[in-house]
Amino acid sequence: MADSPIYTSLLGQGAFGIVLKSILSCEAESAVKFIFPNDNDERVKLLREYTVTKGLEKHANIVQIIDMEEERLYRQDIEEIFHNLPKTEQIKTLKSTITKKTKGYSIQSIRIKMELCGQTLRKWLNESLNGNDLHIQIRQNTMVQNLITGLKYLHDNKIIHRDLKPENIMFSKGRYQLPVKIGDFGHSRKIHSEESNTGGLLTTGVGTRSYMAPEVRHGNYSYAADIYSLGLIIWEVVQLLGDKRNIDFDKLVYDKKEELVEDHVIMIGIRNIIISMSRRTVEERIGLEEIDFSPWNDNLSKIIEDQGCKFLWDCILNSSKEFVVRTNTQLKLALDNAVHGCVIRLNEAVYTGRFSLLEDKISIIGQGSRSLLKFGDAMSLNIYGDEISISNIKISVAKYKAKYCLRLDGSRNVIKDVEFSNGEAEYMLMVAGDDNKLETLAISESYGGIYVTGQNNTITKILMDNVRSIGIFIGYGSSDTKISDITLSNVIQGIIVNGSKAHISKVKLTKASLDTSSLWNKPQRYIGLVVYGSDFKVEDINCSDYSRITNDWGMIINGGSGEITDCFGGSIRIAGSNVKLINVSCGELLEIDNDAKDVTLVSCCGQKLMSIIKPVMMNNQFELIVIPLRI
Repeated sequence: MADSPIYTSLLGQGAFGIVLKSILSCEAESAVKFIFPNDNDERVKLLREYTVTKGLEKHANIVQIIDMEEERLYRQDIEEIFHNLPKTEQIKTLKSTITKKTKGYSIQSIRIKMELCGQTLRKWLNESLNGNDLHIQIRQNTMVQNLITGLKYLHDNKIIHRDLKPENIMFSKGRYQLPVKIGDFGHSRKIHSEESNTGGLLTTGVGTRSYMAPEVRHGNYSYAADIYSLGLIIWEVVQLLGDKRNIDFDKLVYDKKEELVEDHVIMIGIRNIIISMSRRTVEERIGLEEIDFSPWNDNLSKIIEDQGCKFLWDCILNSSKEFVVRTNTQLKLALDNAVHGCVIRLNEAVYTGRFSLLEDKISIIGQGSRSLLKFGDAMSLNIYGDEISISNIKISVAKYKAKYCLRLDGSRNVIKDVEFSNGEAEYMLMVAGDDNKLETLAISESYGGIYVTGQNNTITKILMDNVRSIGIFIGYGSSDTKISDITLSNVIQGIIVNGSKAHISKVKLTKASLDTSSLWNKPQRYIGLVVYGSDFKVEDINCSDYSRITNDWGMIINGGSGEITDCFGGSIRIAGSNVKLINVSCGELLEIDNDAKDVTLVSCCGQKLMSIIKPVMMNNQFELIVIPLRI
């Protein structure tokens, strides 16, 4: 294997060991399984079984074993393996457990490098799926053919899997990209010619009970045991059995309740195939070579032609890296089936509904100037993936007090050239991930603006007009937020910062003149900037027309350990500790209240300075200075 791989995430864990995502600069990403045998007998067995598939040619429906090696891991090796993994409690516990196994020296390991795949079939089955949805029906047809083709390939190469179950079947990439692949060959073994037909004496009880053929319990079994397991899996895929699957399995196999098995709108005859594959008696089971896909394919072609759903077929097959959508249905299908690197182009149209994107590295681009996402309830576009780009679209939400309109839960996403308007959501845009960039956005005629939490997010080149609540809200727990090149006009509360290490620069705030009587029972005061967080930096802010005559503040600084420079602040109130103002015009009033400590003023000016403490002052110009302030 290549030297010095970097392990970036935990893909799985179990009694066998751990599976990590591995990156090498000169290779594609891969999955690496570390197995720690308990004794030499187990070591020999694992080496034999995982060697079974190593020499196979690459197949679309089989997870490829790229390489395998046996090695001793020392404490330093374990440190290097875990060095780049997230520092979660789960991973810390795993690291500690493996380190203890070294007993102060080393531990025997088997490292298996495999093709990196997506989610398991079990995870897909656990989703809330609608079996009457044509999208699901076409996927079911494709998945069943993938599974039969993959198992036939193993059997043609004299390999019996012995532990077929949805947990050992993987989607190709991302979440649920087809085709599906059979993986995890820890129980696999070669079948000799004398064992292939009548069965041979093999290890009893191998596999998972729910999917285990009856004959496996006695040790006299062969390929037909896999066919039995696959029959139950296919039934689960076709009929979406859910949590009652184990009860239904027993009823079908042992009570012969064949009426439980239903046919499929595309795979006509699959009912009889499932029943035949899962017969209790080996001799009654159908062979894989007897299953003919052509009637299903003909039926599917007819459905696609009759219903005009080639777009759906293209989405499911992921046959294109670019989708041009024109309707709500097409947009939902594209988002559900998008894969890494895919571009979704929105034709000029109005798209309504609730949408979500779970995949990574997708671009959503509006075509022309009239690509509008129009929503009526909360969180109508949710982005859960990482490295998503959204640009050149318009978004509005109509429902009063909906929580959010567009939400980013992933990281390293970019939202650019997007217009938000006519929105009654509490916030038009919510950001909850890290390292996201919001750039060249316009928000107008809305209730709320932008809500950001997370680490190292950037907000730049924002125009905001007529916002009846908060323009930009930086939430608790966030840090290193960068806010720059912002113009806020008629925003009641401009920017509120609760997180630490915020850097705010080049902001122009014009005091609101909105009628808010329908929203509050009492008159509202208007505030340009409020800082509660620590270690902040504020520079080049202009909120000069916020007046104390109407009980407004240009700035309220309650946070500590911060610096404000080169600002036209309007009236300013300081209640934090270790705050320094340099070259700040304070308008009608600079008030330093009794909670403030260690305030420094350098080259500041204004009409009036009122303070209950004595700040450090250098080269300031105030028309009136009142120290101490009497309450």
